[in-house]
Amino acid sequence: GGREPASAEIADLERIAAGLDGLPLALELAAARLRVLAPAQLAARIEDVLCVLDAGGEAEPPTDPAARHQTIRAAVAWSYRTLGPSEAWLLRRLSVFAGAVELSAIEWLHDGDPLAPLATLVDKSMVQVEPGRSGATYRMLDPIRAFAAKRLAEAGEEPEARGRQIDWCLRSVSTSLGGVSAAVSLYALDPLAEEFRAALRWTVSTGEIGGGFAIVSGLRAWWCERGLAREGRMWLFRLYDRMGTTGGTVPDAELAEAYHTHAVLAGSDGEHGEALRFLDQAEDVARRCGDPALSTRIMAFRGPALMGLGRHDEAERTCRDVIALAQRQGLPGEALFAVYALAELLWRRGALDRAAALLATARPIEAAQPPQRGRRTVDMILGLVALSRGDLVAAHEYLLVALRSRMRHGFHARAGEALSAIAVRCALGGEPEMAARLFGAAQAARARMHCAPGTFGSFWADHHGAVRERLGDATFDATYAEGGGLDLEEAGALALTVEHPDLVAGSVRFRGGSPSCPPPPGRTR
Repeated sequence: GGREPASAEIADLERIAAGLDGLPLALELAAARLRVLAPAQLAARIEDVLCVLDAGGEAEPPTDPAARHQTIRAAVAWSYRTLGPSEAWLLRRLSVFAGAVELSAIEWLHDGDPLAPLATLVDKSMVQVEPGRSGATYRMLDPIRAFAAKRLAEAGEEPEARGRQIDWCLRSVSTSLGGVSAAVSLYALDPLAEEFRAALRWTVSTGEIGGGFAIVSGLRAWWCERGLAREGRMWLFRLYDRMGTTGGTVPDAELAEAYHTHAVLAGSDGEHGEALRFLDQAEDVARRCGDPALSTRIMAFRGPALMGLGRHDEAERTCRDVIALAQRQGLPGEALFAVYALAELLWRRGALDRAAALLATARPIEAAQPPQRGRRTVDMILGLVALSRGDLVAAHEYLLVALRSRMRHGFHARAGEALSAIAVRCALGGEPEMAARLFGAAQAARARMHCAPGTFGSFWADHHGAVRERLGDATFDATYAEGGGLDLEEAGALALTVEHPDLVAGSVRFRGGSPSCPPPPGRTR
């Protein structure tokens, strides 16, 4: 007979159940193992489910019905042998997916209608049905996936199945990020992260290199906004290594985009020297393509990289040259990042009217590009311009538009940037406690995502110091810590509660700059 578990054992038993995905046979066999292992010992060994529960036996499972349930592998193998050819084929193909996927993904793998074989797999509990965002999703439990993946490789079907998975990943990125009529939402990519990683693991070891480059480049914004720029660069380095060792090649346009992506990811990670090196390579390859739009789009990132290195005069010249080139070519949209960088440079040296005029020309260009419309960079920089003018009403309105859009569309790193800007707006508007709270929340968000402070880092630091001086160390530290305990969604909601300046009793539209709140870096009072 059994016994009631001790309270100290409950957490380990929950880990065991979770590790076995609730598979009834696995739970039964795990219970048998508890006769010889303590819950903590079994929980520590649960990662390799198949080997733990069948002691690593490699023999073919017994055919005697009484022995079929001696191991999970035997049970899965027995179930597999009951499948018809179409069901077995689909089960093997589904092993390429790392988690739950929608029916459209299964249809992408299947040449015909997969519903009949899929229904059989569900009936036999070899595929689980779960609720999803837009209907049912389907996934295989880990023991079944491991078995099916082995059969896929043995059948020589893995290259073709993985190729289809890569095509599906690229289609998923394009569907999530495409569409002229709607702003980009990075949230659509979050549930697919492990699928992208599974596809990339195949491309860096065995599969087609170009598909790997395309996936990494397609996820450029997602890597940056989730604080995963370093991971994106790691995949690129592994793809370069494989290209070098195998002598593989990809079309110049795809290679230029990969180098371009690498530069953007390096800049997002604060590695601006690396960003410039890969921009040089991207520009060289792009010139061979003879594609002016591609070349101009790549060159537009040189200004931000130079800014990151503190080479502001060179950055300004570069931005102006790229903007002028794009105008001559009739491609102003390809220079948008140079426009952003130039506007920031003008703001830094106090040329506020010129910065605002430049941003006004950029607004319709940004609105026509879904990814940029979601980021709302124009509003963000206009908010900083308004802060420098002392126009708290305009600053409030611009910055809250930027924050709402960035939160709504999943631009988390840039939402943290907007939180810092709203903290400055609160400091200038006589709300130092809220400013300290938002500074704490923004810093915590950057730390969780391993994001560099970016080119505005010194601006945040100056105002952060001024708020500390105003509140005193003890009050500032306590309030800052309160903000640091908020997650990004909570912090965004808090920032949106900041009252409009015109609603505050005794408010005035324009406030003179406080002696405790410094101007933008590089600007004199």
